[in-house]
Amino acid sequence: MRKLLKLALFGLLALSLLLAAALFWIDGIARVAIEKGANVALGVPTTLDSMKIGLFSGEAGMRGLVVGNPEGFSGAHFLKLEAADLAVSLGSLMGDRVVVPKIRLKGISLSIEQNASGTNLGKILENLQKNEPAPKETPGAPASSSSAEKGKTFVIEEILIEETRVAG
Repeated sequence: MRKLLKLALFGLLALSLLLAAALFWIDGIARVAIEKGANVALGVPTTLDSMKIGLFSGEAGMRGLVVGNPEGFSGAHFLKLEAADLAVSLGSLMGDRVVVPKIRLKGISLSIEQNASGTNLGKILENLQKNEPAPKETPGAPASSSSAEKGKTFVIEEILIEETRVAG
């Protein structure tokens, strides 16, 4: 009985330490996940200076997002985003209707280039389509329409976009 109690206490302690570590490093984990996910999905190098996740406040922010250009394009980047901030109503996250009181985007710089093989935007969209999962179909069943599928509804109350530059 004592061994079982010691084992349970050790398991609880280990779980508590893992949870504390995850809370402490959540910003870095999110930053790396965004960079790696974007690298794979977009097929171009992507970097992010910092990420801040407020688990208990419902706020998140990122700073210094840079999406590189596809191979064969000369510009320093395709997209730069100086800052992005998001607030979400925590109480709505578990429901079917998620309320987003505010999204703020600052310092957007988009550089669209064209060469003999097309545009950098076109290449990035091609990469996104390559990574899109194939639709699931059941043999003998009619194709489902996206409007018939039930999902979450997002209500965005305010979008603020500041300092936007587009070059082409």
